[in-house]
Amino acid sequence: MAFKHRKLMAGSTGLNNAIDPHRHYFDERIGLKEMAAAVNVDIDSRMRVSRRKGFTSVLAVSGAHSLFSVGQYALFVAGDALTVLEKDYTTTPIRNVSINARMSYVTVDGKVYYANGFETGYVLNRLSYAWTPATYVGPTTNKEFTAPPIGNLLSLYRGRMYVVRGSIAYYSEPFAYSWYNEAFNYFNLPGTATMFQAVDDGFFVGTADEVWFFAGVAPNEMMPRRVADYGVVAGTAANVVGRQLNEVVQSKNVVFMTTPKGVCMGLDGGVFTNLTEQKLVMPTSTQGAGGYLGDKYIVTLEP
Repeated sequence: MAFKHRKLMAGSTGLNNAIDPHRHYFDERIGLKEMAAAVNVDIDSRMRVSRRKGFTSVLAVSGAHSLFSVGQYALFVAGDALTVLEKDYTTTPIRNVSINARMSYVTVDGKVYYANGFETGYVLNRLSYAWTPATYVGPTTNKEFTAPPIGNLLSLYRGRMYVVRGSIAYYSEPFAYSWYNEAFNYFNLPGTATMFQAVDDGFFVGTADEVWFFAGVAPNEMMPRRVADYGVVAGTAANVVGRQLNEVVQSKNVVFMTTPKGVCMGLDGGVFTNLTEQKLVMPTSTQGAGGYLGDKYIVTLEP
């Protein structure tokens, strides 16, 4: 009697918790199968499943959040202090900030601008400075420039710094990141923003209920278009240069984000794709933290 050979699981196409496990895809020829659950495992580009590398605590800090890489060092918030983290894991607090207020960062011209809805400033060479308007130099004008508005989301786009507060996006003068005219230089968003991320030709704006794309170059020419009828979990966005991905993604910039309906990707031109909607049922979450490490978008979620 001849028996047909069935190959055991040799790899996986990924997690699928949206359907009954008995209905999961399985290719018996090459042993590829979906997983009903996955704990501490990685799947590489060749579908190979391996145990995720472990981790060791190198720094015990209470209330740490808002980690941001500057290159030779990193910034994060520890309790009530904006703190410098060195490669040897030594830390130096550089200013007091509000407790539990998540920080947004933008790097430009060697400076790291930051804002958390209560405080603003910039870091240069591991020191924090006040983000105040510089002395105006230019043609005679009747405009009155003020300090940057207090906001909780920052983004740099086409030579302007955008500061988002609630449902309003304020923007600086061109290439003058400390000059703002709050009376005129702003536009309204469709709701309180949980995400504000620029790509090459516009912004992806997330609220608790929707995702929008604002297309255009100049702030007063932005054309909003809704791209999803569900919102973005605050803190989960990660902006990636397109060439870091692969040749299939023809976009200068890519925004990853986590939503109640799955992990999504936004490309230049407002192209919006839900990458996991058919496979993942997402846990309920109020906020999280997203980043791009190696070749993976990594997100943690808080209930």
